[in-house]
Amino acid sequence: TQGSGKLELTDGKLLQIGYALKNGRPFQSVSPYLLKMGKITPQENSYKEIKKYLKEHPEELSEILVHNESFIFFRIVKEGPVGAIEEILTPGRSIATDPDVFPKGALAFIRARKPILDKEGNVESWIPFSRFVVSQDVGGMIKGAGRVDLFCGSGGEAEMLAGSLKEKGELYFLVKKRPDGRQPATAVRP
Repeated sequence: TQGSGKLELTDGKLLQIGYALKNGRPFQSVSPYLLKMGKITPQENSYKEIKKYLKEHPEELSEILVHNESFIFFRIVKEGPVGAIEEILTPGRSIATDPDVFPKGALAFIRARKPILDKEGNVESWIPFSRFVVSQDVGGMIKGAGRVDLFCGSGGEAEMLAGSLKEKGELYFLVKKRPDGRQPATAVRP
């Protein structure tokens, strides 16, 4: 589920949309359903392979999607994509975190690795990746301290990159020292 996007209308016009509301039902990924039904193998359990399966079997799309009762409602926005703090997201610099664990709008430092992809979106190699990021968004599947989503941008390349990022990493939030000199609460470990 994505919280922002672009819709191409039949006349070719593009509309930028952003998250408005959800219906309150729990999100159910289609991945476990596809695995259980034998539609994909554990080795094919990736964004790229699930998307490929759905494109190759359009007649099954309704049956598969009805498995997830969670619905997102969108609104038209002037610019975007817009995150949970109503600011435009920056590719490679905006992250989504659990707001019950991490403060929205906080500055953090991320260290992980990212893939180098070929033209078909296959991982050729991995390289170290570290930079400052800002917690600007949230997400239905982002629960607890052990899950962070990095906004990769819009378009095909960004989609392939985002679909390949299932990596362990480190995330450090910058926090101001308390006036009394005591350290803030200890770090949360995933």
